[in-house]
Amino acid sequence: MIARDISALANSAVVVDREHSYMLWGVDDKTHELIDTNVRLRQEKKGNQELENWLRGLLSKNADFEMSSVEIGGKHVELLIISKAVGIPVAFEKVEYIRVGSYTKRIIECPALQAQLWDKLRNAQFEETYAKTELSLNDVVALLKCDIYFENLNLPLPTSVDSYKHYLLEEGIVEQQDNGLFAITNLGAILFAKKLSDFPRLGRKAIRIVQYEGKTD
Repeated sequence: MIARDISALANSAVVVDREHSYMLWGVDDKTHELIDTNVRLRQEKKGNQELENWLRGLLSKNADFEMSSVEIGGKHVELLIISKAVGIPVAFEKVEYIRVGSYTKRIIECPALQAQLWDKLRNAQFEETYAKTELSLNDVVALLKCDIYFENLNLPLPTSVDSYKHYLLEEGIVEQQDNGLFAITNLGAILFAKKLSDFPRLGRKAIRIVQYEGKTD
């Protein structure tokens, strides 16, 4: 079942130090050749509910996934991008799962993997978690006030977008992903976001000011 697999893949991503796991339709499991698919995740239903709504209702609140699709050479491929678990394991109907080889199992049946998962979750740094992924350098510069970083350190402003890369990577403001694109970390977003609303998971971190009527002693 897809919901159990989302739980398992989110938790397994933590164990193997990956930011995301993926499920694909339209790709042969053994040869990895494109074979096309009739699956349309956004149109699928579970009972009377849209699949996505049903999944989000029964997965734990820290479950984060995105449905996507692409046409390659006239063949349709559906993609489910699953973010790694953060804070606690991702559960489906209050049961946590993990991948063991090509099998999805309840994590309670795999005590060694369960211990690894909890150890990595406890030691995960909030600042290093990705706030936004799959970005070009131009996207990064559009989302962040990068110039402020150079002004605060009295460094000359870079003359090109590529010149930003070394400094942003060095300070952990962004990280380069396996596919060559970039991810903005929570640290980078909180410090330099032009609009924190561009990073939905961090919206609640914005500064709030509460003003009360009257005087205090």
